[in-house]
Amino acid sequence: MAISIELYTALYQSLLNAVRRQCWEEPKQLFADDITHSSFSRPANMMAIL
Repeated sequence: MAISIELYTALYQSLLNAVRRQCWEEPKQLFADDITHSSFSRPANMMAIL
């Protein structure tokens, strides 16, 4: 069974929005390592922008 490009696009958008909503720290302009926003790392931020 082939999965359509529309499904992959919808899954991508859903994941992107969830990461931004849960991990973005506006005052610091960084992505947090977790949803508690207790730490911030270069690897997490590099992966977030890729």
